[in-house]
Amino acid sequence: MANPKDYVGKGCAYTYWANTGVHFGFPECCIKAFLDQDYVFEDVKFLGTGYRPCNDCSIKPYEGLVNYINTNRKHPTPFPDDDGFVRDYKESMCG
Repeated sequence: MANPKDYVGKGCAYTYWANTGVHFGFPECCIKAFLDQDYVFEDVKFLGTGYRPCNDCSIKPYEGLVNYINTNRKHPTPFPDDDGFVRDYKESMCG
């Protein structure tokens, strides 16, 4: 897993997306599956949130995943957070 201190946007695309997943509190297994493009493409529970659960997490209860994400999240807005990232944080993440 990429080091979160190599903050998002600095370096290769792999590092960018790995760090983005860590920043938003997504499970490591889901980050890896996203990077490997091995995930359920459209999990309706998370449609529009930017989160793509891995195949194992896609069958876990919604509330449990949301709780996990919010517990591990560095981003100030709780998950799910609609367009708050794009509106308020995207530029600072890519800087």
